[in-house]
Amino acid sequence: MQHLDNLKTAHIRQKVDFANAKRLYPEHTIGLSNAEVEERVNDGYVNFDSAYKSKSASRIIAGHLLTLFNLVNIIIFAALLWVGSFKNLSFMAVIAANICIGVIQEIRAKKAVDRLSFLSLRDALVIREGKEVKIPVGEIVLDDVLEYKAGDQIMVDCEVLDGECESNEAFVTGESDTVFKEKGETLLAGSFIASGACRARADKIAGNSYISTISKSAKTIKAAKSVLMTSMKRVITVLSLVIFPLGAFLFLDQLKIHGSEREAVINTSAALIGMIPQGLMLLTSTALAISVLRLSRRKVLVKDLYSVEMLARVDTICLDKTGTLTEGMLTVDRVVEIDSSGYHKTLLPALTLALGGDNATMTAISKAFPGRETKAVVKKIPFSSKTKWSGIIFDDLTGAFIGAPEYLAAGDEKIIQMARELSKDHRVLLLSASKGGAENGSLPEKLTPAAFVLLSDKIREGAPLLVKYLAAQGVDIKIISGDNPITVSSLSVQVGIAGAEKYLDCSGLKNDRELRKSVGKYTVFGRVTPFQKKIIIQSLKKKKHTVAMTGDGVNDVLALKEADCSIAMGSGTDAARNVAKLVLLKPSFDSLPAVIAEGRRAVNNIQRSASFFLVKTVYATLMAFLFLLLHKPYPFQPIQQSFIAFACIGLPSFVLAFEPNKDRIKGSFFGNVMLRALPGGIAISGAMTLIACLNGIAGSIAKVRFISFLAVSVDPAHIPTISLITTSFLSFLVLAAICYPPNALGKTLMVTVGALSVGGLTVLRGYLELSPLSLKSSLMTLFICALSGGVMFLLTKLSRRLTRETNKKEVAAQ
Repeated sequence: MQHLDNLKTAHIRQKVDFANAKRLYPEHTIGLSNAEVEERVNDGYVNFDSAYKSKSASRIIAGHLLTLFNLVNIIIFAALLWVGSFKNLSFMAVIAANICIGVIQEIRAKKAVDRLSFLSLRDALVIREGKEVKIPVGEIVLDDVLEYKAGDQIMVDCEVLDGECESNEAFVTGESDTVFKEKGETLLAGSFIASGACRARADKIAGNSYISTISKSAKTIKAAKSVLMTSMKRVITVLSLVIFPLGAFLFLDQLKIHGSEREAVINTSAALIGMIPQGLMLLTSTALAISVLRLSRRKVLVKDLYSVEMLARVDTICLDKTGTLTEGMLTVDRVVEIDSSGYHKTLLPALTLALGGDNATMTAISKAFPGRETKAVVKKIPFSSKTKWSGIIFDDLTGAFIGAPEYLAAGDEKIIQMARELSKDHRVLLLSASKGGAENGSLPEKLTPAAFVLLSDKIREGAPLLVKYLAAQGVDIKIISGDNPITVSSLSVQVGIAGAEKYLDCSGLKNDRELRKSVGKYTVFGRVTPFQKKIIIQSLKKKKHTVAMTGDGVNDVLALKEADCSIAMGSGTDAARNVAKLVLLKPSFDSLPAVIAEGRRAVNNIQRSASFFLVKTVYATLMAFLFLLLHKPYPFQPIQQSFIAFACIGLPSFVLAFEPNKDRIKGSFFGNVMLRALPGGIAISGAMTLIACLNGIAGSIAKVRFISFLAVSVDPAHIPTISLITTSFLSFLVLAAICYPPNALGKTLMVTVGALSVGGLTVLRGYLELSPLSLKSSLMTLFICALSGGVMFLLTKLSRRLTRETNKKEVAAQ
């Protein structure tokens, strides 16, 4: 387009006055001339603003830098710099890595959104000087003539010039029912063509169009409902709020004990660093990001890291028959005559000539009955997902209609019974003739059944394996389809879906209340409208199910948006891809097992590894309060906390985070993590308190005559060393408890962590500022390790019992 690039700087930054534009009314067969287009471009009447702009990289970086969590760490970092304790600054490496990976994953998600937006805003087909021309959406000008077919998104507000179609305006009005559109009526930007085809004039574009607001809600990735994210934010928020006042009191207390600002800053920093699970967010982001990369190799586009988690938590999945269980390529098996007149041989070619590209069903029929003109057609009625039929009216006002038998032959029990029998093995359509026309898309009063058209759809090769996998993983399957429930039920039984013989014809329901009551009783739902699909999803969620929905058409959009996890085919309609959280770029659902398995591996391992970090948070928080109340010197330095965080927490947690794990997710994330973390956290904080009070306890015992021999004191200079050795030992026991029963990886990890801890405590003794222990201090260390280890063992047994009881209650509730 000439001058277009120059005009982007001239017009995109200023508001163009579309209200006073001179309007053009081109013929639908000719469109605008090149001169008229050039004039429109020069005046700025171009659809520049139709594309959605995602968050900029600078905003993403600022969002990850400017957090309360980072503020706490920066304050600690600055305080340690101020007192010159440089070797204690190593904790900031984890913070920097956490920020980097958070920024990288969000920018990656931004690029995925931008790519998806580019896909959804495909080139527009316009008519200019009588020729069809494909142009970018941003080059549509005011009054351009556009051509639309089924599945297309309306890019700008348009007035229909020729043809008829049904428009799904769910994104614009919130109503799921399709709206019949004919010449002179308006197509709203942001809606989708459900069926039919038309040519329309661009009436409102750019900022005046609905697309400027509708596309934002349709194309932005709605944040997934994440238990992981919610739980972690809760922990971080509570700790961040507690740390400020606790840190201030602890600093004043340590300053009073040591009389040195440097020692007070170092000890307080060690306490606060221990409280903050710096590596937890890094671990979570890393594990989920790697899961997304693995899935991308399987041609699965994940819009949000936490979408993987939600699919892993799914216990109910709603599948559509077409495109999921079947290949979606319909073929006509045979025609069963009803009146023996052979009238269908005339009607079917006329229908396919007029409606050949209307939908997949008509495409299949047109292959069996190539279109040819019999009589002039004066009216076309495209297929409607609401009415379940389509038709044509000839110039003599007779008509031909094809669709669902229960709609075209309502009240004719003989015809409906015949259709039911045929529906056991086929998809059945009824062909009927009329002697009168159809007004406003409604059926004539009297229809004469002519023939049944029997179609079949090939079962996907991987469908039985998919169903078997989902059943083995405890995922309940619901089939939601617009087809005849008898046909869908029969096919579902063939595929192996449990309970598929229980089906419901939703077209016979009186109201939505009946549907809500029926959701738990049936497996197969046929003749479902788009709004009913949404109700089914809502009802399942109200029953505390985590629901996934698969779909590829416009009629799936409302249900996809309602589901906890929505999955669309990359080859599906723009509408489905826009709202889905996962997009399968390969034309099949065969990769679903891999997605579920990857999500479960990530979530289960993050849940297990998070226990390591929260052990440190629990004991550091308890110690901060206890040492403040006891007025005792804090036993650790930041570098010692960093050593424990790496050797006993960071290394094992990151290794275990990538271990294969396909177990179903049970219980709440926060509850499971805390039950695992509390035994170790309580045992370590108790041991540290005992060590700090050891000499005071020995002095009290010495005053009692009969047990004075039990009074054993240690050199105060040995207390930090005893504390670090005991903490390392108990952290090792935490690893053993979390890995129990240990597999080959667990055993290797335990040996590695044990060797690393012993090596670090000996080789790095000077760097960690540890003192050589006397025999008495060594024996006391062994005693405290044994005592606290026993306490931890008992607490761990209690924790496991509580976990089992909680999971039993959860299973019983389901």
